[in-house]
Amino acid sequence: CPREGKPFKAKYKLVNHIRVHTGEKPFPCPFPGCGKVFARSENLKIHKR
Repeated sequence: CPREGKPFKAKYKLVNHIRVHTGEKPFPCPFPGCGKVFARSENLKIHKR
């Protein structure tokens, strides 16, 4: 991470980490009326169960 000097071996891990700083949550729940959004696709999958 450029801000914290943390190295990441996989690019997707860096992308997920950068979302901590930006607040980006690109994974919305598809269920009508829910309105929850998630920064990680894994968390959306858990939510949908």
